[in-house]
Amino acid sequence: MTVWNCTKPVIAVVSGYALGGACELVQVCDVKIASDRAIMGEPESGRGLGRRC
Repeated sequence: MTVWNCTKPVIAVVSGYALGGACELVQVCDVKIASDRAIMGEPESGRGLGRRC
C-alpha cells in the first residue's frame, strides 16, 4: 500500500461519490475533506459480500 507507507501526509478531497474501493482509499488518508454533496459508503457490505481484501 503506497498510501499507507508514504512519509508525507496524504489528503483526500471528495466532492461526489466515493463508494467501495474509493471509500477505502479515503479511509487510509491522513486528512479527509468532503463537500456537502459527498456520498461515501461501502454498498457491498449491505449485500453480504464483505471487503475485497
